[in-house]
Parts: sequence; structure tokens; C-alpha cells
Amino acid sequence: MNKISRFIPVFLGMLLGMLPVLTNAATFGSYDPRSLAMGGTGVSHANIDHAAYYNPALLSVAQEDDDFSLLIPTIGVRAYDPDKLLDALESHQDGNYETAVDNSMDNLDTATAGGVPSEIQTAAIEAASTTQRLLDSYVNISDKALDFELHAGVGMAIPSKSLGFAVSASGRVMGGVVLNITDADRILIQRYVDEMQYVATNGVASDTGVYVGGVPSNGFIDLQPRLTSNASVRGAMIIEGGLSLSHEFESLDNWSIGITPKTVQINTYDYLVSIENSEIDEDKGKLSYDDQNIDIGFAKKISEGWKFGLVVKNAVKKEYKTVLGNTIVLEPTARAGISHHTNWTTVALDVDLTENDRTGLTGEKTQYAALGMEFDLSLIQLRIGARHNMSTEANRESNILSAGVGLYLIGFHLDAGVAKNDDEAAAAVQLGFQF
Repeated sequence: MNKISRFIPVFLGMLLGMLPVLTNAATFGSYDPRSLAMGGTGVSHANIDHAAYYNPALLSVAQEDDDFSLLIPTIGVRAYDPDKLLDALESHQDGNYETAVDNSMDNLDTATAGGVPSEIQTAAIEAASTTQRLLDSYVNISDKALDFELHAGVGMAIPSKSLGFAVSASGRVMGGVVLNITDADRILIQRYVDEMQYVATNGVASDTGVYVGGVPSNGFIDLQPRLTSNASVRGAMIIEGGLSLSHEFESLDNWSIGITPKTVQINTYDYLVSIENSEIDEDKGKLSYDDQNIDIGFAKKISEGWKFGLVVKNAVKKEYKTVLGNTIVLEPTARAGISHHTNWTTVALDVDLTENDRTGLTGEKTQYAALGMEFDLSLIQLRIGARHNMSTEANRESNILSAGVGLYLIGFHLDAGVAKNDDEAAAAVQLGFQF
């Protein structure tokens, strides 16, 4: 018999299969574990190995004992799931609804072939119940969005007041997925539920059109070719290579100015994947662009122990089309920060000066204010932080807490950081060499 439950395994398989290959406008991003653990701050205090990313001007206001840094590498991941799509999928899989529907329909087939009214009615009650639970779970998965980001980078930096410089390369994957369960599919499956409820009440089949040839003994019509639900998947992979240069200008009251001219390769991805044809051809949804952009930063030691930083990333607005006619936008993002340093503590505050689009398909805005602290215990650094989204919607979690640790031994450092709230989770690790 062709079974109604074929739909859900195909749909879940399609979704889970898309996540590893996916990659609109970008947020500022905080990916190294030190910054992540300190609430996402970094514009005024980032280590020199990350100055090229957070603020190239920091290459000229480094700590006195900073001479050289090699980053090999840093890796970060972030997921934003405000609609609890992953929870809904897990709940669906734990419910084992497909197997229950398969078994109940097999029992209904057997009872129909036997021709005993009481057995047919009992089997129909079971089939109606299991199919309704399947449909309820199916509806619960619909219209939920999941955004995610992956980041990896390597770099080398040598600070200097006269000419600090860094060479860096990074890759950033940003994207999202939304499941669209159409009204037509809900109505179609509901017809199966209604048919089984009719049989349970009357002991005979009705004319709902869900049987092959209208005859119950022929089994149910195959739903697969009739389904119209789909998943929308969109995002970008951004690969950057940059040379950062920085100089402290005595004529400008010892302000440091840094720039990072960079080459940018953009791959946009855009898919509308149907249930009937759940295969993804990566190349058919991909467009590639080669481009350039620039980051500009300013930094200054404003008094003993205090630093100020300001940066504009992607100073030139760029737009990139997708194969489905959507647009991936890289707009300038500006952030200011201030920090205070002692021999064993760092306290930092960063504030976004621009409102940014969150990556992916949730369509939400971000404008962060972040606060972080680091306690330097020589071999071990302990870090905590918090971040607040000033643009978050009323029904979203606006605050996220973070923590992390660093280990420093004979020039080598290993760092890890995590951040989490009910809607979002992030983690990052890195290995580096600094002296």
C-alpha cells in the first residue's frame, strides 16, 4: 500500500541533508573565543592576532610586550533558532509518528480485507488518531526559521606604532532555512484523517477520493507526487584575504588609523526545494562573485589604562544577486568600544552604531551593546560577558550570557568560549602563537 507517512521522512531527510552544504546582510560577528566569551567585545581591546578582524588600528596601540602573533586557526559556530525548529524536529523524531501511521494503516488494510465491520471500525479509529498526531506534528514544524553561521580564520600580525601590519584570511558561511508546509498539503492529509474518522463512525468507506480507483481494497493514493511543500534555503559563503596596515599619527593627537584592503569572494546560495524532488544540486543554486572592500579603524589610548576604538567594516556597500532573484547585502557596519586594562584585568564595552540584518531567513535586526571582563592569572585567563540586542523583537530573547577560558604557555595559547540563551548558541576555539 502507498502510505501517507512517506512524506515526513523525506522532508526531514531533505532538511537535515541541506544543513551541511548551506551557506542576508551580515552582522558584525564575534567569532574568536576571547571576544565571544567577553560578550562579543573587541573593537578597543582585541589581541593583535585578531586586530585585522575587529579593528586594524589596534596594531598600533598594542600592549608593550606584544611583538608577533600567529593564529593557526580560529573556528567559530553560531546557531539562532528562535522558533525552536530543532526542538520541533527532535520532538517529531522522538514521537515515531511515521511507524505508528504505517502500522495503523496496515491494520486498517487487513481489517478492510477481512470485512468484519467492528474490526474495520477499531482499525479506523487507530488510524485516524495516529494520522492526526502526525499531521499536528507536521504543522508544528511549519514556518519555523533557523539561522546559522560558521567562521574559520588564520593570520599573522606584527604590531608597531610606526607601521603595524597583519596578513589574514578567513571564511564565513551564513545562511538559514525555513520550512513551508503548504495549505494544500495540510488539506490533503486532513482528507485522510476525515476518511478514517468516517469509517470509524459508519463502518464503511466514503467517497473522499483518497483510495486508488475509489476502492478501499486498492489502498490509499500515493501522496508523494501530490505534495507541494518545500524548504527555502538562502545564504552566502564569504572568503576574505586582507593586508592590514596601521600607523599612530602624532599630528592627530596620537590617534592610530588602520585600514584593511581585502579581496572578497562571494558565493550566494538560494534554493527552493520541493518534497517530491528533494535532491540539492549545489551548482544550480550558486552564483559566484569576485570583489574588493575595505575596513577602516581608529584607536587611541585616551588615558592610563583606557583605550578607545571605532571601526567601519565593509565600508563600501555591496549587493549580490542569487539565482532566484533575491539579494545578499553587505552593508557597512560600524562599532565603537572602550576598555580599561590593568596587569590582571580587562573590562570592555562595545556598542553597534548601525542596525544590521541578522544572517539567514528570520528577517530580524541586530544592534548590540556588549560588556565583557577578563581576569588574567598569568597561565590562565578567565572571561565572562553579556550582550544585549537593542533591536530585538518583543517575543525574542534580547540578552545572551557568555564565558570562556584561555591557556597561555611559553608563547602558545589555546582559547575556548561559549555563549547561550534560549534562542541562540555559539561556541569558538582557537590555537595561536604569540610573544
